Amino acid sequence: MQRALVLAVLAGSIAGFPSSPVQAQGVLDHLMCFKTKDPLAINATVDLITEAQPDFVQRGCRITKAIEFCVPVSKVNLQTPPPGAAGFTGQPLRYDYVCYSAKCPKQPLPPAHTVADQFGARPEQRYQPTKVCIPASKFPTLCGASGSPICGGACTNGGVCRIDSMTKQCTCQPAPCGGPPDKAGVCGGACPTPGEVCHVTSTASGQSVCGCGAPPAPCGVNPLTGSCGGDCTDAAAKCLQDTAGNCTCQPAPSPPDFTCTLGTGGTCGGTCPNPTEACVPSTAVPGQPCECRPAACKQDPATGACVGTCAGVAGTCHLDTTGQGCTCGPPPQCGFDPASHTCGGPCPPGLECQINSANECTCQQTCGQLPGGTCGGGCPAGQLCTQTAAAGCQCTPLPACSLSTTTPALCGGACPPGLTCRFREVSPTTLVCACF
Repeated sequence: MQRALVLAVLAGSIAGFPSSPVQAQGVLDHLMCFKTKDPLAINATVDLITEAQPDFVQRGCRITKAIEFCVPVSKVNLQTPPPGAAGFTGQPLRYDYVCYSAKCPKQPLPPAHTVADQFGARPEQRYQPTKVCIPASKFPTLCGASGSPICGGACTNGGVCRIDSMTKQCTCQPAPCGGPPDKAGVCGGACPTPGEVCHVTSTASGQSVCGCGAPPAPCGVNPLTGSCGGDCTDAAAKCLQDTAGNCTCQPAPSPPDFTCTLGTGGTCGGTCPNPTEACVPSTAVPGQPCECRPAACKQDPATGACVGTCAGVAGTCHLDTTGQGCTCGPPPQCGFDPASHTCGGPCPPGLECQINSANECTCQQTCGQLPGGTCGGGCPAGQLCTQTAAAGCQCTPLPACSLSTTTPALCGGACPPGLTCRFREVSPTTLVCACF
């Protein structure tokens, strides 16, 4: 009697049997095979190497069509097993198997063996190769396969099954940008407008969400604040000033341990959560000898900006005339004041220090009609002096955030509170602006 060569699972020869039968319970060590109708037709040639049993090696076998689909099963509740049957438990199986018809060139047959399984021991001979079973996996219903007017099903590319507006068919399309960032703080998804990317932005309440917009500005000096800012390609890095004074992407520093406390010498010392504050003797909290309060005007060594308060001095904390330190008082000239984040400083008579449409602090005439009939002059931050039909020259909200037409490589325009209009270089010849 001929026996099929089982190439996926083969019971080996034995020299003896256990003294008492043991039946496997709940172990997926068997295969249940089903005839199947499989449309795939192949014509492949393979060598089937049975390293542990060289007698069964087959070479040059031609694989044609799938004939069976097999799934791992547990054989339990065996009724009236044959007397003296040996107990065997195989290795647990994890995968399904697809069995293909195999035709191998004629070669010497493997020798006869005595084979034992849970049904008993017996001699076998004249092994003939007939099929080969390979691991497989069942996919869920794919997008568009059901033919239902409501799109559904799995997408192998991680997309979303949606109706295509052109073909009116269900197709896998990229998932839309939205929702919160992932655990690494990164956003992903498709944006409807060409040139936009899915990135982290903020809601009016300060919550981080994923939204579409122009690519964020790369790490560099923020022209409005004079400090480092921008995005890094590595989500774990931060845009910080290096030892040479350049803005570069560096590993994010570990959160410091805030240790504002009374030292052994009776003086307050340590760090504060706000780097612009200092650890000083407490005057308001009973039983607490030290507290964090705004520090005096000084230069931040990390950003180079002037920070701190000017107690008892009219004016702001700003760079002195030498540019080497910080002082309190009126700004020496019209410019951006990093302490107040507004424009400030003296201007010639009749002019005001205001921010212009290019986000620069300059001395400008108060909004009004200039010689020649055009409108010009200073306006509050976020507004621009323009001609209106009802009131003539008037301060009106800035246009939407866009690339400045007067100053290359600068963005200007209105943004929601808490966001800044800034740019990113998409290509050597293309700049885009958006609110971040």
